Amino acid sequence: MNQHSEKEPDIPEATHERRGSPWTVVLTAVLALAVLSILPWGRITNNKIKDFNLLEDIFPTENRKAVTDELIDPMLQAAIEEEALKRPEPQPASAGIAVTDSTLDVTLRKPSRVNGEMVIEDYTPASRRSALAVLKGKLANASNAPVRIGVIGDSYIEGDILTQNIRSLLQEHYGGSGVGYMPLHTEIPGFRRSVRQQDSGWETVDMRHSKADSLHTLPGEYFIASTGASSTYKGTSNLPHQADWDESFFAFISPNSGTVTLSGKDGSFSVMDVYPSGELQFARLSGSTSQVKVSTDVKGLVGIGMWLSSSHGVQVDCMPLRGNGGHSHRKLDNKLSHSLNRQLQYDLIILEYGINALTSKQTDYTAYSDIMVKVVKELRINFPNAEILIMGIGDRGQKSGSEVKSIHTAPAMTER
Repeated sequence: MNQHSEKEPDIPEATHERRGSPWTVVLTAVLALAVLSILPWGRITNNKIKDFNLLEDIFPTENRKAVTDELIDPMLQAAIEEEALKRPEPQPASAGIAVTDSTLDVTLRKPSRVNGEMVIEDYTPASRRSALAVLKGKLANASNAPVRIGVIGDSYIEGDILTQNIRSLLQEHYGGSGVGYMPLHTEIPGFRRSVRQQDSGWETVDMRHSKADSLHTLPGEYFIASTGASSTYKGTSNLPHQADWDESFFAFISPNSGTVTLSGKDGSFSVMDVYPSGELQFARLSGSTSQVKVSTDVKGLVGIGMWLSSSHGVQVDCMPLRGNGGHSHRKLDNKLSHSLNRQLQYDLIILEYGINALTSKQTDYTAYSDIMVKVVKELRINFPNAEILIMGIGDRGQKSGSEVKSIHTAPAMTER
């Protein structure tokens, strides 16, 4: 009996997918991180992305240096350089010795501290009544004559940060309601907690970059309307006394004829026929409301701002410009500013500036101080009944390696 052996079928060898070496992947990743860390992101993106070192925690350096390159407004930088050229050689002064500054007609003293905290220095000349005493007297009478405070500054107060708390505390003690000044357009709706805003049809003009015109007023910006432009403001209960108000008015300049309409939540409204004029015009709606809308059919109408206030108590206007160093307020439109002040009657103007002039390389801020002297003098001309308060700068972070620390030149600014 013959046996037949069947041939087993050929089984093809398993094919293996070719894979890269794990070390190749690791080295590629490290190389990519190194390249990303070396690139000057601040300069490439105009400081929208800060410089960073993703490998800092793995390969720390012994002597860490700041890796952020502070970029300030070129116009502010030019103004500082211009002032530096005008100023004579500085003369050394002994610490604690009073120095007379004829540019402001005041005597400057070394800053004082009480329990480690900086106190408010009153530099009112001896020939005048103390500015703090004057302001205290006005606050005591706020139930009869409203007290208006304007705060101009940079992103430190953007979104009504800080000013909303100052406003609520003052209104709690002295009366008043509403958030005061509001822009016609905002790039960050929802960020501000003290009011809700919706708008359309407005083009924002920042006076720092508009030398071609003279529409320079306290808010630092204005808004050009397209046909049918509108803005709606709604009070909130996030903070006390911000939910409603009893006076709404809109300041504007109209190049053409048309109408401006203000309408409240309860159905109340006011329609104003406007006329072509370079003069400041005002549309007003009286009566308690928690919401107001302003709209216009005038193409090219220039909106200066909207004010949501009350007829008594304290009003605090927050007027920030992101990145502003305050230099643009050295020259205001006198006619428009006086017209605006006749309606608002500012009692106090607070300046919150300085952070955007800080750099890690600059330790002498004398030229910047000269700029602020000019700003104060300009405010005194245009708002003669307002006291002026200059805030010290807030903290500014600087990245050093993987850490963020306070910029070391801040004390040099506060001493000016």
